[in-house]
Formats: sequence, structure tokens, C-alpha cells
Amino acid sequence: MSTITVRRALRDLTVAGLLRGRQGLGVFVANAPRIVRSLGIDFRTSIGDEIRRAGAQPGVKQLSLSLVVPEARVAELLRVPRQTLVYRLEKLILADNEPAAFDTTYLPKSLGDALRSDLDREFVFPLLIAHGLTPDHIDFRIEAGAVSESQASLFGLPVGFPVLVVDYTPVRPDGTAILTGRSVSRADRFVYSFCPKPGAPHGALGNLR
Repeated sequence: MSTITVRRALRDLTVAGLLRGRQGLGVFVANAPRIVRSLGIDFRTSIGDEIRRAGAQPGVKQLSLSLVVPEARVAELLRVPRQTLVYRLEKLILADNEPAAFDTTYLPKSLGDALRSDLDREFVFPLLIAHGLTPDHIDFRIEAGAVSESQASLFGLPVGFPVLVVDYTPVRPDGTAILTGRSVSRADRFVYSFCPKPGAPHGALGNLR
């Protein structure tokens, strides 16, 4: 059996959730269920809650928090002038201290100023609710992707490893965005489901992030 065939088989089994790669250690038989991230209208449940529900300990590792001039797409979503500074937060989402997702969030400066003291240890959505900013709804866009060169060292995975890319924008009742962001999650660790109403079972037709 060729090396290429072996690598392809390991990749396929990992994507299927049967194997797990651990940085610097190798590939092992998976012994934990995938994290089911429900994308619905109940905003009280955070990704941390769902990592915990999967039997793992959630965590956040902040990589950077800086004021930047946003790209045109972000400025348009946040409805700010092109040269307006906004906060860019980059962080790893951990499950049992292993990187499970890489998240980039853009926040208007006023919101970032209000939340910045907690962003290094808390998930963003619960912080919004704690500050009275419960969204009317959240716009999502999900697509398949692959680990880039810049992300490979963060995840401890080879370039090209399958990921799920989720763009998200929580929206106020008046139609304006509270913030916007993108989450890149390991395809072997996450399942995204769409939930039509609070309390609906995971996997019900209609679930999301």
C-alpha cells in the first residue's frame, strides 16, 4: 500500500470522526463525540455550553485584539465608514485544551471598549446578552474549506485538512449588525445543526451555530 493511499485513508477516517490528530503526538482512535453546534433562535446557549455537552472542557485562547481599518465587506456589514477603526479579535476555541476552531470577530469600537476586559476568557455571545444586546436574529453562511498555511500551526494539522467555515452576523431589531465574524472549525470535531425554535432537539430540520 502506497504512502499516498495511507494518508488518504487516515484523512478520510479523521474527517468521519473515527480518528483524531493530536499535535506532536500522532493520530488516535477518536473517543469523544463531535460537538453539535446548534444555529437557531435561542441565543442563550453558547459554543462553550455545547462543547461541555459533548463531554469536553471548553476554553478560549485569545491570540490578538487590535484596532484595524476593516476590509470593505466588514465595513459594509457594520455600517461604518471605510476608514473607521474597529476591533479585530482573533482567538482559538478549545475543547479539552485542544484547538477546535479559529475565530475572527470584528466589533465596533464602542462595543469592543465595553467588552475588551472579558474577551480573553469569555465567549462573545454570552457577553452580548449580559450587556443587554440580545440579537433579533443571526445571519449565517456556511461553506466547506481547508486549513490554510497560516492556520495549520494553530490547529496542529496539515495544510488542506477539511474545515467548516461559518460567517456570522448577529443583527438588532432595527436591522443593524451588532458585530460580525468568521469561525473556522475542524470538520472532524464539529457538526452544525439548524434549530427552528428554542428547545427543539439537535438535528431537527432547520438547526445552525
